[in-house]
Amino acid sequence: NSYRMKDHKNIKLWRDIIFVIGGILLLIIGSTIQSFGVYTASEGNSYLINIPIFLITAVVLLLLYGFLTKYVEGNDACKIAPRKDISSIGKGFFVGFSYFIIVTVTMSLCGCYHIKSIQFDWEKQLFSFTLFFLVAVSEEIFFRGILFRMINRRWNLWAALVISALIFGGLHIFNDNATLWSSIAIAIEAGSLLGAAYAYSKNLWLPIGIHWIWNYTQGNILGFPVSGEDNVTSIITPEISGPQWLTGGSFGAEASVISAVIGLLISLWFIRKTIQQRHCEQ
Repeated sequence: NSYRMKDHKNIKLWRDIIFVIGGILLLIIGSTIQSFGVYTASEGNSYLINIPIFLITAVVLLLLYGFLTKYVEGNDACKIAPRKDISSIGKGFFVGFSYFIIVTVTMSLCGCYHIKSIQFDWEKQLFSFTLFFLVAVSEEIFFRGILFRMINRRWNLWAALVISALIFGGLHIFNDNATLWSSIAIAIEAGSLLGAAYAYSKNLWLPIGIHWIWNYTQGNILGFPVSGEDNVTSIITPEISGPQWLTGGSFGAEASVISAVIGLLISLWFIRKTIQQRHCEQ
């Protein structure tokens, strides 16, 4: 009864090792360009210079991922990120944006989130918007397009969801202000949600859209630290107070119990829809 990607189950182990190593290299390329862009901007250079660099890097990573997938699986990458399904990014935006609005409204009702001021710097907003696109593309290629896909193909959906979520959350332990709980929370709310969204949509655009707007909304709109990083310029400057288990503390709202619960509920919805799809296909 296990759900697996239907194609290419019998790929040799050495090919999957190449798949993972190639994915790590793509992730390193993406992370390096991100860090370089943030560094140059912090040194006083124009934010706008980095925007085309972020966009071009994201496109190059997607193309390289296509070549890697073709080599390892003999599979056309357009099946995994088909152009006709690029509208799924919009659906991802709806899920990711709604998610953090619900989290923030809940915090506000608990008396933990208050708006102090509102401002808008379009250069910094556009910089962050494209930066988080590159973050989403590079991380989703590796964690869902390669790691989740490989585990799902070799074992099953449940193994892919759990293992990829734990690795995704575990790697966030190296972020600023991270704790064991913040990594567990990331695994629960983000790792499982993005994996479930990928399993449901069967392409990368939906998790890319969720991941992209998730980071941008919490950081650049609502003023939370993003996975422990508190160096973004936000539209809203909030005053956040209250118990750490509610607010997430210095790591940000992703370490809030509210985020973990809501993320888990959305994940379960995607998993339920995925299982229903499987039964319809049988």
